[in-house]
Parts: sequence; C-alpha cells; structure tokens
Amino acid sequence: MAPATPPPGTTPLHAYRDLPEKPAIVYVTEVSHQDHEHYYVIGGGYYGRSHLTGCLVGSDEKEVLNQYVKAFEPAPEAIDYYGAIEKPEGFLVSEGDTAVFSFRTQVFVTRAHIALVKGIQSGKPELVHFERKW
Repeated sequence: MAPATPPPGTTPLHAYRDLPEKPAIVYVTEVSHQDHEHYYVIGGGYYGRSHLTGCLVGSDEKEVLNQYVKAFEPAPEAIDYYGAIEKPEGFLVSEGDTAVFSFRTQVFVTRAHIALVKGIQSGKPELVHFERKW
C-alpha cells in the first residue's frame, strides 16, 4: 500500500518550513480605492492570524504574475471590509485590478465567496462547488 499523501491545504508552518503539503488556498479580490498612503482591496476573508505579507496585483494574467506588493495586517479591532497594500514603485496599480493573496483563512467564518476548483495542476480547472456567502 502506498503512503498516504496529505491533502492540499495551508498551515502556519508553511511560512517557516518546506513541507510536503502544498498550500492550496488563494484569496482573490480587487483593488477598491486608494488614499495618499495605500491602495485598498476588498476584504471579507481575512483571518486575524493570517500573517499577510504581500500579494500579486495587476490587470491581466502576465501583470499579476510579475507584480508583487507588500500587504499590511489589519488592526485587530478593525472590521475586515478592506485590506491595505503598498503603493509600488516601478509599476502602476489601478482601481479594479485583481489582487491575489495566499494566507491562512478560516473558511467557515469568512464573508468571502468560496469556489472549490479541481484540476488546476493538470491545466484542466473545473469548478466543483461555489458557495455564495451573502
């Protein structure tokens, strides 16, 4: 009998160690607005111990994969309507751009929509389930 392969997922240890389990949750949102310091992305899925470090951001597939910006943890007393990201040097960010994060979440308490997708690694993504949260 072959050894069991752990299911894909995320754990806090992935931030510190190379583990056989591959993180499989991404949080996809969009840039909502800006002020003089930051851009803001639509929240609703952040978890207080997510350990946000940054995100990929852009208006198309090629941009998103090459444009990384620092993200800022919301204050513990803040409601997670928005997340803050830095204003980058070297490329532009626009309202409506896609922002892709990978962080620990708690799906059962999120206010974000949830999509379960299989077949991504094989290049044949298939939507298995979609949960609308509001």
